[in-house]
Amino acid sequence: MLPIGFGVLLIASPLQHVPATLAPRPCDVTAAKDIGTVQHVLSERLVDIFRRARDEGWQQDSTLKRLVDPNAAFDLGAGDVGRAMSVGTTGARNMSIAMPGTSFRYTRWTSIPMPADACAEQQVTVDFFDPATGDVARVEGSFRGGILLSAKGWMHAEVSGKR
Repeated sequence: MLPIGFGVLLIASPLQHVPATLAPRPCDVTAAKDIGTVQHVLSERLVDIFRRARDEGWQQDSTLKRLVDPNAAFDLGAGDVGRAMSVGTTGARNMSIAMPGTSFRYTRWTSIPMPADACAEQQVTVDFFDPATGDVARVEGSFRGGILLSAKGWMHAEVSGKR
């Protein structure tokens, strides 16, 4: 704030991104107490969100609506172009259709089971891929209180074989 005569001038910059809804919601992942369990539960939740968003009745899916914040941003890039997929369950739907294949994978925590607050903000990374083509979308999901706040992914191709 800068004083101007007897008044006050407030200087504000425009928001670059509308923050996810901050209204408190009950956290339904409190049973997960260590980082390995938290990562597993939230990775499976991200998979479930995209599975539900791809289904025919996605618009009426009350679980999908409960798990995705209405302002959650979805982005999926490829090559040198990033693409906004929209927000909320519509963003989840658009991104689920744009991602390759129906398979997924993520890395499990195999180290010391350190304590973790599952209801605090957490990030997980899941690959959605088509084994036949090698097309992969690596997606980072951000959660708070078990609710998806954003999902940002990047498409690439992988090659695998036997040694």
